Amino acid sequence: MIYGNPVLILKNNKGATLIMALFLLLLLTLIGIVSNKTTLYELRISANDKLYKTAYFAAEAGIEVGTTALNELKSADSENWNKLLSPDTSLLIWKGNKITSLNNFIDAQGERSIDSITFNLDIKDNDDLDSNNKVDTDNIIKLISTVKNMGANVKIETYIKYIENN
Repeated sequence: MIYGNPVLILKNNKGATLIMALFLLLLLTLIGIVSNKTTLYELRISANDKLYKTAYFAAEAGIEVGTTALNELKSADSENWNKLLSPDTSLLIWKGNKITSLNNFIDAQGERSIDSITFNLDIKDNDDLDSNNKVDTDNIIKLISTVKNMGANVKIETYIKYIENN
């Protein structure tokens, strides 16, 4: 047995559709806000990735330029690496100019900048068991390329071995 009139039940639901529509609108708004924040977060990640990759490739270019410069210096005079390692860098004269660092040598030949990003090069003697970091005895030297680009810092180290061409 059914009590009451079913038509009266429907007449008592005044405003239920409006409340459901408001909840649906609230849900869609929350989904929109979350997706917007996710998109902005992903944009920041991709921008940081681009900065890092640009800095990495500039540092990698620095390694290539530094390798060529070190080879050119060593080919001209076998003592040039020792002169660069020495605290008294005034010993190295290249084409009439005093060379105080590998950066200085490269700047005299061209530029160390790639799209407004400048790489810095440093050299150190490897551990060649001679207990002197200012003299290279095994024709192997450590080349370090460093780039700082808007918060992205990259440092690449490699060992360069000079093999004399006969």
